[in-house]
Amino acid sequence: MLQKINSATRHRIVPQIRAAVAGVGVFLTSAPLSMGSDGAYRSLSSGDVTYVEPVTLGASMNFSDRTSSPPATVSMADGFYGASPYVPNGSPVSMPTPMGGNMEYETTEPMQFNVGTPVIHQSTPTYAPTPSYSSSPTYTSGYGAAAACRSYYGQYDAIWFKRAGDVGYSMSQSTRFEEFDYEFAGRYTIGQMFDCVDGVEASFTGPLRWQQQVGPTTAGLNSFLAPSGGYTAADVNTFNNAIHSQAWRATFSNYEFNRRWWAGDIMSSYIGVRGMDYKEQFAFDSTNGIGSGVYRRNVENFLIGAHIGGDMLYPLSQRLSIGAKARVGVFGNLNEGQTLLVNNGSTKVNTFDKDTDLAGIIESGSVAKDRILPNVVVSAGYEMSYLMGVATVPQKGVQSIFPAAGTRVSASDQVLFHGGTAGLEISF
Repeated sequence: MLQKINSATRHRIVPQIRAAVAGVGVFLTSAPLSMGSDGAYRSLSSGDVTYVEPVTLGASMNFSDRTSSPPATVSMADGFYGASPYVPNGSPVSMPTPMGGNMEYETTEPMQFNVGTPVIHQSTPTYAPTPSYSSSPTYTSGYGAAAACRSYYGQYDAIWFKRAGDVGYSMSQSTRFEEFDYEFAGRYTIGQMFDCVDGVEASFTGPLRWQQQVGPTTAGLNSFLAPSGGYTAADVNTFNNAIHSQAWRATFSNYEFNRRWWAGDIMSSYIGVRGMDYKEQFAFDSTNGIGSGVYRRNVENFLIGAHIGGDMLYPLSQRLSIGAKARVGVFGNLNEGQTLLVNNGSTKVNTFDKDTDLAGIIESGSVAKDRILPNVVVSAGYEMSYLMGVATVPQKGVQSIFPAAGTRVSASDQVLFHGGTAGLEISF
């Protein structure tokens, strides 16, 4: 049943409505607003101004910028503010709890609120203090958390590489070597980021060791050794109609120091100095009714020079990314070779030579990375290294036997390394 509002009630409500309307008008038309620790909104216009505050602290205030959706809700109690963010134009801004000073809001659209019955005051405007920031720069990592740019990092990569090529090499006419298998080694890297852009790092890879063996064979086999230059078949007679055994070993180590530049987690580039040590050793042993024969051929390449490279990553999510890497280098190759042949206890060849040649390397690879923690990244990939201008056993294996055999080493061969990697990087 509807009842008429009596005069006393009307006199009590009408001023409250007028006050609410006046407060809303001030709230919607004023310049930037300041919310005080008492829960009141104050205009930041100059001079004494009118502001509106909730009748009771602890009431719920709903407000929204008309350009954002959905509206946010903030609860106020004794000057403490909830953690729900106000969302101006879709950009989240966290509201601290508790709020020690004033919080300013600037809006170009009217804001709607419902605080119950307002009370109108006159007050001098106050301004919020300017926030202070840390002097240490930060960046947002792929994991989504802020981390300090200035940091140290260490990385370990397990690598499984093979030395490809030279299938079928042999000094025995009836046996052949297969291609080298995949071998395991480690790549160890430490570095420092001076800031979010550049830093330095040092790395060591290896030693990678490949080896294989053929024999002992059955009796009655002949070798590829051909006497010349005054030598006759009698000078290599322990290598023919004999039992043969062959062994071939190769080792590789890498040392480098780089200056590196980063563009966030998306790409990096670097330039640095680099040294590589690549060796091969070959042994051929023979036995027959006459006696024993020994043939040795060793080569060593020490490369020193500079390289340049870079990595590029494509983010699939906040944590996961895939990418590619590539680098090229130019080196001076300080190479040397040694040859020894002993037939039935008599040394027929014992020579040594060294030289300096130009060498180069081309490397490429693919990688997938997952940032499992803000400072921990795991990775997996596949890499290839094509080394040019090196001395190898097959390229300069001595078959023509004469007193000066093996006195010339030539670094004109190529070697291909390739295989998989699995890594762990930790920054601190």
